[in-house]
Amino acid sequence: MKFLSCTLFASAALMAAQAQAQDADPDEGLGYVAEYGATIGEPDRIDSDGAALTDPAAILAQDRFNVDVRGILQPGDSPDEYFADEAQREEIAGADIRFQDDRAAAELADGTPSLFVTVMRRPDDGRLVIFLATSDGEPADDPDSVDDSTPTA
Repeated sequence: MKFLSCTLFASAALMAAQAQAQDADPDEGLGYVAEYGATIGEPDRIDSDGAALTDPAAILAQDRFNVDVRGILQPGDSPDEYFADEAQREEIAGADIRFQDDRAAAELADGTPSLFVTVMRRPDDGRLVIFLATSDGEPADDPDSVDDSTPTA
């Protein structure tokens, strides 16, 4: 009987650990990599061989290549030190791209969006997570400096 209760306890503990692992937030502990402004124009939608790009990661990689290597900056583009390195720019291909709003997704697919790009890294697998939000061209507000106590009309 003692063996059976130990086995049941061990099984229950294993199931609880597996459930907890499944419920773990994959974004917990994301590490900051970079942030920049990007305006996606026609030069960012065509690769170096002249082929049209439609994949969001490929478009973002071409944008960084154009800014950091070719010196093509459109209004709203800002350079970043991280993707100036070719090997680091190649990481964009395997990144998890996240659209923070519907407008960013729609305009990246078919428009000329001005984006605020935040790049983070997952601690468990090292994969980049790239958050895209539409931008008005101004630097983002520091969330800690925004006064949420003032009621809006």
